[in-house]
Amino acid sequence: MNIRQSLIDDRSKANMQVITQYVLDNPSAFKEFMDCLLSEDEMIANRAAWAYSDIAMARPEWLEPYMEALIGELKAERHQGIHRNILRGWRDYEFNDEYGGEVAEICFDFLQNPQETIAVRVFAMVILHNLTRPYPELGRELALIVEEHMPFGSAGFKSRGNKVLKDLKKRGLV
Repeated sequence: MNIRQSLIDDRSKANMQVITQYVLDNPSAFKEFMDCLLSEDEMIANRAAWAYSDIAMARPEWLEPYMEALIGELKAERHQGIHRNILRGWRDYEFNDEYGGEVAEICFDFLQNPQETIAVRVFAMVILHNLTRPYPELGRELALIVEEHMPFGSAGFKSRGNKVLKDLKKRGLV
């Protein structure tokens, strides 16, 4: 399969599922897939991002060689769909000390930005919440920001925010 051409030819959900399964069944295709995700061609990158989150959750060990590039994508002015799907793919990722701090900084920036999409902000919140396990010192700052934005948040933001605050309190981090 030529992943790039498949992304160009068909943007359907069914095609994204075919690409996802192809990459998962053919680990050697992951580099070609990541080249598409990291492409400067916004259309190719955005379509690859759609399949990325499922691949990242299924094979988190494949991400390590690409972490710097993925972090760079989050810092870049890219389509929100790319940001959203990178963060979605990191929902359950266990960051090591090399990347945890930088990812936390990026996620705090997303979370505090009211101009950012709700999905990006909520995924950033989820990642930050997960980072409080290895870095409990993040709990207080996370709680303060979530509490500050709750009155103006969407239903999804409030729902996730309440769960995060409840867990942080239960764990004695706030």
